[in-house]
Amino acid sequence: MKTDVLVVATGLLSLTLTGCNSNSEETPDLNVSNGWSLVWSDEFDSTEIDSDKWSHEKNCWGGGNAEQQCYVDDAKNSFIEDGKLTIRVIKGDTTGPDSVEGSDGYGETLTTLPYSSARLRTMNKGDWKYGRFEVRAKLPQGQGTWPAIWMLPTDYVYGGWAASGEIDIMEAVNLGTTYQDNGVTKPENRVHGTLHYGKAWPNNVYSGEEYDFGDEHISPTDDFHTYAIEWEQGEIRWYVDDVHYATQTSKGWWSHYQDEDGNWVSGADDAPYNQKFHLILNLAMGGSWPTAVNEGGIDSTIEQAEMQVDYVRVYQCSADPETGKGCATPVSQQAVINDGVAEPDFPSEVDLSALTLSLFESGSLLDGFSLNGWDDGSNDSRTIVDETINISIIDNGNAYIESLNGALDMSEFIGGELNFDLSLVSGNASSLAVKMDSGYPAFAPIDIPFSQLPAMGDWKSFSFSVNDFIAAGTNGFSIEGVSNPVVFEPVNNVDLAFKIDNLVFTKPLTIISDSLNDGFTLDGYTSDAADSREFVDGVLSAQFNGTGNLFFTAASSLDMSRYVDWRLSFDLNILTLGSNTDVLIKMDSGWPNVSDIALGDTTQGLLIDGEWHTYTIAVADFIAADNRFSPGDQFDVTNVTNPFVIEGLGGESLHVQLRNIRFVAP
Repeated sequence: MKTDVLVVATGLLSLTLTGCNSNSEETPDLNVSNGWSLVWSDEFDSTEIDSDKWSHEKNCWGGGNAEQQCYVDDAKNSFIEDGKLTIRVIKGDTTGPDSVEGSDGYGETLTTLPYSSARLRTMNKGDWKYGRFEVRAKLPQGQGTWPAIWMLPTDYVYGGWAASGEIDIMEAVNLGTTYQDNGVTKPENRVHGTLHYGKAWPNNVYSGEEYDFGDEHISPTDDFHTYAIEWEQGEIRWYVDDVHYATQTSKGWWSHYQDEDGNWVSGADDAPYNQKFHLILNLAMGGSWPTAVNEGGIDSTIEQAEMQVDYVRVYQCSADPETGKGCATPVSQQAVINDGVAEPDFPSEVDLSALTLSLFESGSLLDGFSLNGWDDGSNDSRTIVDETINISIIDNGNAYIESLNGALDMSEFIGGELNFDLSLVSGNASSLAVKMDSGYPAFAPIDIPFSQLPAMGDWKSFSFSVNDFIAAGTNGFSIEGVSNPVVFEPVNNVDLAFKIDNLVFTKPLTIISDSLNDGFTLDGYTSDAADSREFVDGVLSAQFNGTGNLFFTAASSLDMSRYVDWRLSFDLNILTLGSNTDVLIKMDSGWPNVSDIALGDTTQGLLIDGEWHTYTIAVADFIAADNRFSPGDQFDVTNVTNPFVIEGLGGESLHVQLRNIRFVAP
């Protein structure tokens, strides 16, 4: 076994630097220069994988990228032979946990994928901040193969992936196939170095560069090459065979996360790359990246493929171990300086106090939300063009409106509805699922059959009750924690493209529940004798000694045009009808602009039995009615001053109780 400790003399300074689980066996003859001090290594000169350095991940999760392999701890998939570590992907159905280790419910449910492979990591056995990380490897070839040498944070200080960062030392896909470069067909020999950062998925960003060896006849599948990064405070450099080809700095990376109070916070200037990371070696088969490029999909003739690793070495800078600065391998002027992705402003807070949540209207997405989506092939599109949301889903995928402020409590929308307009552009599907989402897999789906979508090029309006979404909720969906208020996901689709406009949630308009809504005042008209109106414990008692009425006045006139398909709902107990022949319910825009409906004309009828009854009257019925005392006049649905009025018809001494007055979605 080779050592994990190296003593380096630089001038008059002698430094001893150690890494996790180091030992003091014979020092290997390694090329160390520029002040780099070896602190950890695996030369793979033993007969078994060193469990003090590596752990196997075991899952069939698919990496979050629709990968098609299960990661297993099996000697067929990962082994040491002739001084090399081999990670081998093998074709054959494999079953395992459908989630990652450490997640809730890990191991409770299983899934089967068509390949097996291995993924090794050093987490809690080798974790470092700053240094040179060097891996000499020979890569597999074939459409669908995806070898990776990379790093993840050991402690997710800034939140979930990728707010706490990811460093890809080397990735490659579909080596040995071909790709198009400005119309020229070239052999695929590129490797990639990338950073992932920003906010937690799906609002993460990435930036990176590729390297093609400068010669199309050189392939990383034919021989071993050395892939390395040098990571110091505020800067990361990428090398292949000590050729420096890319640099990124903290000017281009950033991290946003929410503190315990839900306030957005920007990490330190060099966050998230100021914490400890660990190494990962793996070979995936399939996934969103490789299947979408080169020849597409997975080559079904590949029975197995492998990545071989000669060694893994980790160095620290003896000049300044705290910052990693002062030991840079010669920097190339030809290396690309990647500027990264500009740091955005924090999202605006979302006002959920209004009657409507207008996610998209008049060509604009509401501040505090983003248009995003899941794409299993990196070939879908979601854009805002010509003042509409344009969505194209080529195969499996979706589009969603995501809250940038974390999960929203939308419980005040219970009894409300979602409205949007949709135009079909092309393609087909068995249906289009419309969902509310508390974070995968906690969602609430409602399907629109394809036959109910509009004809190509036409527009059609859709309305869905929030209560129906709640009833359809699965896997812990909660209206009190909505991450993605709307998701559009075609089912069994073929290149489905469509447009969305006027995407709005509308609350029920509540006048009284347990208390009187702040936007209304209780009032009434008394023409003769004094009347009584008393509101106690959610129940309003009204007794008219003459011919008066009771009404609720809005603080400002209401445009209720969004409620034209809704219903007025209220609980009523008629204690005494008096000398009246019926009871009138009205909507009022100021006399004589009133529309009234007699309870005797409703479906429930006039019920006088001293019991509570729930009445529902369609707003459309009020729109169709007029003022029986001033025929031809009626209320204006865009200018409602008194949305609820009750009075006796034709007599005196009406005595009623009321509760739960509100307008609800059908």
